[in-house]
Amino acid sequence: MDHGRIVECGTHAELVRAGGLFSQMWALQQQKAAEPEEGADDAVEVGESARA
Repeated sequence: MDHGRIVECGTHAELVRAGGLFSQMWALQQQKAAEPEEGADDAVEVGESARA
């Protein structure tokens, strides 16, 4: 959907292969899911400095 209008329809696989709006949003979502969470490195650093 884009501004309340259906712009593409199909199965997940079809929409991803089509390379349209759905595919772009799916790629962004997958990219975000692969990024480390903010603060994850901070927890490691605090734990390491606490042992020193």
